[in-house]
Amino acid sequence: MLTVQQLNLSAGGDELVVQASLQLGAQDRAALIGRNGCGKSTMLRALAQPETSGGRISVPKNLQIGYFHQDLLSFSSSSSLLEVVSEAFGDLLIKRKQYEDSLLTDSSTHDLDYWQKQADLLDELTQRDAFRIEALVEETLKGLGFRSSDMEKPYKQFSGGWRMRAMLGKVLLQNPGLLLLDEPTNHLDLPAINWLEDFIRRYPNSVLLVSHDRTFLNRCCNRILEIDQRKLWVYKGDYESYEEQK
Repeated sequence: MLTVQQLNLSAGGDELVVQASLQLGAQDRAALIGRNGCGKSTMLRALAQPETSGGRISVPKNLQIGYFHQDLLSFSSSSSLLEVVSEAFGDLLIKRKQYEDSLLTDSSTHDLDYWQKQADLLDELTQRDAFRIEALVEETLKGLGFRSSDMEKPYKQFSGGWRMRAMLGKVLLQNPGLLLLDEPTNHLDLPAINWLEDFIRRYPNSVLLVSHDRTFLNRCCNRILEIDQRKLWVYKGDYESYEEQK
């Protein structure tokens, strides 16, 4: 899924990580740990942009990477909460609108080719749950603590903590092949953390996350990556297993 070979990372002129190598499998749920300032967030940023690594980070062609980070707090919008988070579906929303608009404007045509293309497009939209987007978004947002009455509120009216919950939901709904989460539990209460744990355990693709919540890591991770003394150390198992091996 993702391969890192002899990667060096620095910030502000200081070396953070030297000659780091690792492989993430298609269903790995890994945690990146280490003391504050050791380079965890720097590494996630590097993995989110593998094309800038000079060939040190290799990912499959067309792999979608979803990246949740604290800088997302700066995003603002006058659109509703539901509309903002629904943008996770991007091209699917556009295709759905094109399909619906064409039915209104071209419904009287007798062109068989046109109707065949419409049928094929309808099959694609149905298979990808395009007509359930709003329901899927609302379900995710409720898992993160929002109420039904919040869905139509302008996004910019929410506090910073609730905006971060919304941005987390948006990244999760993108369903990327590689999910990078930098401190995803920072703004969550216990019910939302429990929901996120369950989401990550069931997630079908690869996950790499940073968190200081040891209980959270122990419940949803099967590999621990530690940055220590500028080296990257890889441990199999959950957090308790890491502590035993350490």
